[in-house]
Amino acid sequence: MSISLKESAINNYIGNLSLREEDLNLNQIEQDLVKLLGERPSVQPKWVKDAMLLEDRKSAKEIKRLDSISIIFTDLDDKIKKIEIKI
Repeated sequence: MSISLKESAINNYIGNLSLREEDLNLNQIEQDLVKLLGERPSVQPKWVKDAMLLEDRKSAKEIKRLDSISIIFTDLDDKIKKIEIKI
């Protein structure tokens, strides 16, 4: 099955992004996709939380990292599609 022009445009856009947490701006991604697609897609990040026990064994540090981004949009055939990009 071939991918549509919108799906290809989303993949190209996300492929050119820096997906490090300090550089990630979900509002900017959504605004850029509005310009690209002509509609407001749903951009949903999925975060993974973990805990690390510090050497003193009395305190823990929570670690949160981005696992994936899901983008839900209406494709050219008027069907709703979801793309999930694993980080």
